[in-house]
Amino acid sequence: GAPIRNWENERATWLAALEALYADISQWLQASIEKNSLSLHRTSHQLTEEKIGTYDAPGLEIETKGQVVVLEPVGTIVVGARGRVDAFRQGNRQRSVMLMLTSPDVWELWTTRDNRRPLTSSTFQALLDDLLAL
Repeated sequence: GAPIRNWENERATWLAALEALYADISQWLQASIEKNSLSLHRTSHQLTEEKIGTYDAPGLEIETKGQVVVLEPVGTIVVGARGRVDAFRQGNRQRSVMLMLTSPDVWELWTTRDNRRPLTSSTFQALLDDLLAL
């Protein structure tokens, strides 16, 4: 039979990946934070997933020029990835981009399933600019 997945372990890996993601983002945005042109706020989201149960997952809000970009954890039940975070401008959820955890420490930006690129400082900055440009 298939190996039994350790769901406690899955959840721990997912939460650790989220923490690492937000640490990277705050590092990438450090210069803007220091210039006070941008601020970060942590949020908490209660998620319920079939196998993992109910748990709190961290989110992040990036506030700049009177607008807020929300990074909201969606969960681990995702086709083709191990976890998903939606990024969108507050008030404009229909234009969201998915941050997908494709292996325990690799995040990608998916605008569609066929349009995927690695999440790096520059692709994240481009995503922010894009979400804020409307």
